Amino acid sequence: MFAWLSAANMSPLGDIGISLFPREFLIASTLEAGAGSAGGLYLFPADPEANAEVASGFMVFYPDNMFFGDMTNQIALEFFKDVLQALVPTILMVWAGITGLFSRLGFAAGVGLLAAVTTNLSLAIWYGFPLAYALGASGITLVSYVVAGVGIALILPRQKHLVDSELGT
Repeated sequence: MFAWLSAANMSPLGDIGISLFPREFLIASTLEAGAGSAGGLYLFPADPEANAEVASGFMVFYPDNMFFGDMTNQIALEFFKDVLQALVPTILMVWAGITGLFSRLGFAAGVGLLAAVTTNLSLAIWYGFPLAYALGASGITLVSYVVAGVGIALILPRQKHLVDSELGT
C-alpha cells in the first residue's frame, strides 16, 4: 500500500485536477500579506451570505514552502498511516473468517471503495474540488486497498483458525 500510494502521489496521477496559478508570485505575495504567518485551511468568503458574484475558494496555505526540503517526516507519517490503513481490513478479514484469496481481494476492494467514496467525493460535493481530482484521488485510494488486499491475501494463512478446527466448526 505504501509503495503504491507513494508512487501514485509522486507521479502525474497525484496531480489530476490540480491547477497552477499562471502568476503565482502575485497570489503568494497577496496571501502572505493577508494571512501573514497564519498558515492553515481557509474557506472564503468568510460571510456565507456574500453576494453570489464574490469569488469563493477553499485553500491550504503555508507561509513556508512545505514542498521544499527534507520530506522525512511526511514519508514516515505516510508509512505509519498506510500500515494502519492496511491493518483495518486485515483485522476485519480475520474477524469475519474470510479465507479465500478472491474473497479477501473482494473484501479489500469493497473497503477501498467505501474509503474512496467517503473521503474524496464529499470534497467535490461540499467544497467544490474539481471532479477530476476527486475521481483521481478515489481511484488511487481504491487501487491502494486492492494492492493491500493482494498482500493480505498472500500473507494471512488460508486455513480456518486453529481453535475453530479443534472445535469441529
